[in-house]
Amino acid sequence: LVQRPEAEIQALCLKKSGDFFFHSDRERSIYSESHPQGLFDAVKSYPEIVSSIQSHQLLTCEELELVEDSVGKQYLKLWGRKLGENRTILHSKDLFAFDLDDTLHGFRKASSTALLAVLSRIKEDHGTNIDEMQKPYRFILLGIHDKLDFLGISNHFRMSKIDGLLRMVLEALGASAKDAVYIGDSWPRDMEPAIVIEEEVYAIHYSEMENIPLDQAPVRVNTLKKVQFMLEAAPVLTG
Repeated sequence: LVQRPEAEIQALCLKKSGDFFFHSDRERSIYSESHPQGLFDAVKSYPEIVSSIQSHQLLTCEELELVEDSVGKQYLKLWGRKLGENRTILHSKDLFAFDLDDTLHGFRKASSTALLAVLSRIKEDHGTNIDEMQKPYRFILLGIHDKLDFLGISNHFRMSKIDGLLRMVLEALGASAKDAVYIGDSWPRDMEPAIVIEEEVYAIHYSEMENIPLDQAPVRVNTLKKVQFMLEAAPVLTG
């Protein structure tokens, strides 16, 4: 993508003395010392879907967004009729449920100890109860409270996800399992409970480190953009 790569690299080296910055020893090893097999030969032109290419976890959120916007839809089109089948199912559902704490935001790797320390400091300085801060903080952190119709919290229902929280939320909403889509990232805490509900909930497994099969149940995606693209996909015409 660079017209004269050698000249560009030389110009960069002249402007910058010393080593280039790396975010971790792993990045330094991958980019300048060793190349794990398959990492840099994964971008090829394949006539079919390849399911064995693993993520190297080196892209930023902005870079992932760019990749998705550029090639995500093209990848899904390779699934042909399966893409259309999943689109039809998604459009038939009235309720979309998400595992908020792990699925809808990028803070899953943040330290809970650090969060508690921050809230404890606020309590010391302002005398605010930590429990009272947690729910507003959740809304501030997510920034999507105005887009939610209902927030089902384990503490409110006195029920964990593995013990039947999803079923209780559906009952509270007066909703039927067959009208619901549930998206979560944990197989034992999200997928298994969703599948147990008479196998009527349409479950989508969100797994950032795995590839995308649309021909299995539950369907697996590695970005939420894939779900958006499935909803936006053109209908498959049959004749």
